[in-house]
Amino acid sequence: MDVLFNSINVRDLLSSLESPSSPLSAPDLRLLISRLDAHSLRIKSTVQSYLLSHHDDFSSLFSQCSDVVSKSERLSDDVVSLLNLISDQPIESDVGRIFREIVEKRRESREKREILEFVEELKTALGVKGNGDTEAAEGEPVVYGILKKHWTDCFEEIQELLWRFMENAVWFEQEGNEVHIKYQTNVNGIDGLELQTVLKALDVADILDYGLARIADLITKYVFTPVASCRAIPSFTEETDQDLGHASEAVLKIVPSVDPEGNKVDGEVMYSNIVQIVEFIYKFLFFHNGSWMRCFGRLTWARMSDMIITNFLSKELCLAIYLVSAQTYAYSSEKAGSSYDRSRIQSSVHSFTSLLPSPSLSFPLGLLSESKAKVVPDDASKLAEFQTIRKLTIDFETALKQLMFISQSDSKDEKLSKFADNVEVHFAARKKVQILAKARNMLLQSNFSLPQEELAEEISNRVVLLFSSEKCVVSDAAKQLMELVHQTLKLNMSCSIPSFPLQCAPCDVWLTVEEVMEQVKYVLFHSSFPLQCAPCDVWLTVEEVMGSKDVCVLPPKVGLEFYHTARNALLLYEAIIPVKLQRQLDSINQAAVLIHNDCLYLSQEVLGLAFEYRPYFPSSVKEIAVFIDLAPRFQLMAEEVLQQQIQLVLYNLKQAIDGANGFQNTHQIKQFESAKFCIDQVAFIIEKVHIIWEPLLLPSVYEKSMAMILEAVFSRITKEILLLDDMAAEETLQLQKLIHLLFEHLSSLLEPLLAVRTTKSQESQKERDDFILSIWKLRKLAELLDMPLKSITASWESGELAECNFTSSEVEDFIRAIFTDSPLRKECLFRIENTNFR
Repeated sequence: MDVLFNSINVRDLLSSLESPSSPLSAPDLRLLISRLDAHSLRIKSTVQSYLLSHHDDFSSLFSQCSDVVSKSERLSDDVVSLLNLISDQPIESDVGRIFREIVEKRRESREKREILEFVEELKTALGVKGNGDTEAAEGEPVVYGILKKHWTDCFEEIQELLWRFMENAVWFEQEGNEVHIKYQTNVNGIDGLELQTVLKALDVADILDYGLARIADLITKYVFTPVASCRAIPSFTEETDQDLGHASEAVLKIVPSVDPEGNKVDGEVMYSNIVQIVEFIYKFLFFHNGSWMRCFGRLTWARMSDMIITNFLSKELCLAIYLVSAQTYAYSSEKAGSSYDRSRIQSSVHSFTSLLPSPSLSFPLGLLSESKAKVVPDDASKLAEFQTIRKLTIDFETALKQLMFISQSDSKDEKLSKFADNVEVHFAARKKVQILAKARNMLLQSNFSLPQEELAEEISNRVVLLFSSEKCVVSDAAKQLMELVHQTLKLNMSCSIPSFPLQCAPCDVWLTVEEVMEQVKYVLFHSSFPLQCAPCDVWLTVEEVMGSKDVCVLPPKVGLEFYHTARNALLLYEAIIPVKLQRQLDSINQAAVLIHNDCLYLSQEVLGLAFEYRPYFPSSVKEIAVFIDLAPRFQLMAEEVLQQQIQLVLYNLKQAIDGANGFQNTHQIKQFESAKFCIDQVAFIIEKVHIIWEPLLLPSVYEKSMAMILEAVFSRITKEILLLDDMAAEETLQLQKLIHLLFEHLSSLLEPLLAVRTTKSQESQKERDDFILSIWKLRKLAELLDMPLKSITASWESGELAECNFTSSEVEDFIRAIFTDSPLRKECLFRIENTNFR
């Protein structure tokens, strides 16, 4: 194909040419035409052959060209569609907006870059703290630190100056018990600065709490404290400046109270006085500004509410309890015809005061009069006093909210009303602490041992299990603990309030019990005090009121608190006793057995708690108040303690039997004495266990545990003797003597156990027979030791030895150990081998 791509020189086709510039003649032209035709044919032939040899390449090329053409057509269609879209929805405005935004962003970026460069130059000019690029970037200019320090100093000066303005504007005169509020102050030559301006400055500087802190402390100490305890009453005056024409100063004076009743607090008067003081402060000190008043309230309310609770609400609760106790005793004394005894009332009241929500509260025993008429109120209306105080307390907090003294939305500021509403909860929490402390002390001081004389006689702590007819001995701790749990859960019963009408029989007047019980709603701790029917002045006991089954029980929180208290008291046993008696649990003694019995007793008692007391719990607590989950814990603990004791006994018995050295060579005096001593030890250990266990454990548990120990002992001794491979005649007699000695020592123990066998049912008979097999086997072994060979063989063939749990291999080895090799022995062994019962 090179001929196609090279130029053709016509003169090269001529054969002879004299001169390149000479003209061509006619023959030359004809020759040229002929050669051009030949050359053209050769080119065509070459092209044709090339095309034929590269047919596939050209086909692929044309196919690609076709694809390109089709794609270009599709692209053309897309361009046409895009142009149509543009023509239908012009986007010139959008494009212009986008370009404008790009220009704006670039301009902002350029400005920021210029600012950054300026800052870098400024930092370089001012100097920066730190070394290195990283530290320099994070440091501060030196001038900034100087300015900051200067501003801090100025702020402290401003703060100190404003504080002095406040101290000059609000000051206390302790001699006259007066609080003076001046509307204009003079400090450091600055005259006529108004108090309101100072407060605004403190608020703007965000140091209002700092400026009011000392004032709030002094007002709380010298104003609210005496007023809250009713030792003083407030008096308000306002002085007017004639020149200015408006008030210049307001004075709050605290006048000592002349109440003849001394320290008795009148709630209505106290609340009224405090509200008047707060109104005075709100008006004359803070100029009806709610935010300033709220700041002052945050500084004073916590201490004020605590004082009101301590000096008033708690004492009123004590008084209500006292009235209930006094009426109870007086009513019961009148019924019994006995005389009034002031000391007994004090004792009764003391039991109530221990349940108060704060241990620092004391009962006003000075209220007790020496005459019965003064002790017992004339009517029951005084019992409703605490409910009246509760309403006064709520109204008091509402008034403080209106004055912006406490928050209207934050429930944390409602301390007084919550305290009045949650008296039962305070009581329950206090009671919980007392019950758990009592349970803990009782468990720590308990003595898990019984006197020997009591063991010999009837044991007082023997109890019947709730779900079993068997009796077992428990410790004083477990018995007292369950009594304490029952007392705790009975609080739900004793505090139940009926919700039905009550008829007073003497006057046939129906009373709503809710109205009657509202008097003692917050002091209804016990169910033994009388209620008075006002129409006929007849006293009714709460037992008479409680006759209905329709009972509205304690508040859910109280019921739940008592439930958790009972559970925690039970769990204290599990937590304290194993640690307290760890040394006793590691040895064989009465304490371990008592702990086992306690756990069995508690596991069955807790199963009955839910059935006995669940109906008296609030409905929302009934689904939670379950004790059944505690039963497996105590059952497992009982089983662990018993198994630990059994393992200790088995270990001691193993050590004793190991001292016999396999009962070898007992025909020698020394070896026989050693084996006899081991048998005595075994008998002593078993007898000791019997003395400790038999009077304390349940009969079924005792039999099962003792059977396990005896089975281990008899099986071990039988196995040791049967393992002897060679026994002399005298040796067999000594071994027989040792076995008889063991049964003689244990005769008093085995006889009761074997006697029980005859009284068992058919189902338990098999278990008892399995236990006795070890005894039968050892007794039969003692007989075999002096039995002739033929008699041994006959016993096997009759099945007597198989019934005693002997195997053919054991009998064969025993015969080989006692009798020498002989035709008779071979015959007997053959007969035994062919008479296999197992």
